[in-house]
Amino acid sequence: VELPDLPDVEPPPIRFLSWWRGQCARMGIPYAYRTAEPQGHRILQRMFQQHTFEELQELAMVFFLDHGERLREDPNHFAIFASMLTLLEEDLKSRV
Repeated sequence: VELPDLPDVEPPPIRFLSWWRGQCARMGIPYAYRTAEPQGHRILQRMFQQHTFEELQELAMVFFLDHGERLREDPNHFAIFASMLTLLEEDLKSRV
């Protein structure tokens, strides 16, 4: 019996990292792979236990627009993002 091929789907954390790098490139924000990603993988895995890809994307857009300058000063992108997640959630709720 032949099984059909599985769809080639990236796990959400990997897909989110790719999306984040694209946003940084579009906004001219430096992205230091060796600083952002090793720790970022673990941080994002924890975030995806409580949020969907779309929710994190929406929160990240608020973060980029309101606090993107912090990413220019500190290459620990995902540590900063995670530390501000509760504030971003509250901010997003107040905008609706």
